[in-house]
Amino acid sequence: MPRHCLTVSDVDVTVLTITYRPGYIDTMTQCLVEQNLPRDRWEWVLVDDLHSVRHELVAAYVPKEINLRHMPPREIRMESATAIAVNTGLAVARGKLVYFMADYMYLHPTCLERHWDIYQKHGPDVFISGPIVDLITYFAEYGFNKAHSTAYAIICYQTAYLKAKHPTEFMAAALTSVMG
Repeated sequence: MPRHCLTVSDVDVTVLTITYRPGYIDTMTQCLVEQNLPRDRWEWVLVDDLHSVRHELVAAYVPKEINLRHMPPREIRMESATAIAVNTGLAVARGKLVYFMADYMYLHPTCLERHWDIYQKHGPDVFISGPIVDLITYFAEYGFNKAHSTAYAIICYQTAYLKAKHPTEFMAAALTSVMG
């Protein structure tokens, strides 16, 4: 159970991290502690495939004032571990903005604040931010055109969000979209 239960309207940003490497909890925590965006305006969802082993370590290391939800993925399957972990995190995310933070990243202290400002100025109803956008752009420079890669990424994450947040409606739409 989360240490601080906030409602959807209380949280502006969800920082979503999936981890499968030991040893990064200290650097992730440190960069989140240093964020300028007030702590009551964001939450940290940490989906950890070693949750049962690291739960006590994480609970002891992360300061109580950080709204942390440390949880295991819904299931562990090697062929789709990352997707399952992301879907688990999206299903519980309460923020209007979901920021994907890789477990090896170190965020600038103004990172969440800057992304929230961008969201307020330009954000659609579903807005996902973070290094994934940078990786897609990097790949687009040599893989295929940027418009295609960006559109594909947006569709993938919007689909993941809808599947996680509105599973009944998503399944009904998926089953009725191709009939006959």
